[in-house]
Amino acid sequence: MTTILKAAGTYFGLVFGVGFILGPIRFYVSPLARVLGTVEPSKTDWLIVSFCVIAPIIIVELTKAAVRWTRTPFEPHVLEVS
Repeated sequence: MTTILKAAGTYFGLVFGVGFILGPIRFYVSPLARVLGTVEPSKTDWLIVSFCVIAPIIIVELTKAAVRWTRTPFEPHVLEVS
């Protein structure tokens, strides 16, 4: 089992990179776009996608900063779930 996990970790970056590069191809390569039935996203579409990617990152980082700011320096790093 650990060998499988090591292999998965080794190839994760490669798989992510290939997917990241191949993702936009489905919009911009005409034969593939025709087969998949996709159209080129407009600037507004890209703006919406960018917002949906960036907004959760900002929310998470602000939440982490708020937790660090309200914690005392020697308080253990345990969040209570109620």
